[in-house]
Amino acid sequence: MPIGIIGTLVIATVLYVGVAIVLTGMVSYTKLNVPDPVAFAMNMVHQNWTAGIISLGACGNVYYDGDDDL
Repeated sequence: MPIGIIGTLVIATVLYVGVAIVLTGMVSYTKLNVPDPVAFAMNMVHQNWTAGIISLGACGNVYYDGDDDL
């Protein structure tokens, strides 16, 4: 495999694990069983504007199917 693909997978994995560690440090993992755990955690620590931006980005991602022939 090309080094770029492997590097990208390593970076994505490290970021994913990092976000999971930070979220479970902010809020108990038993409370993160919701559809939007990152926005939920931000609301729990009173970062409502950040939660709104994350939720807006998630909504935008739902409506984009990856097809460039819009």
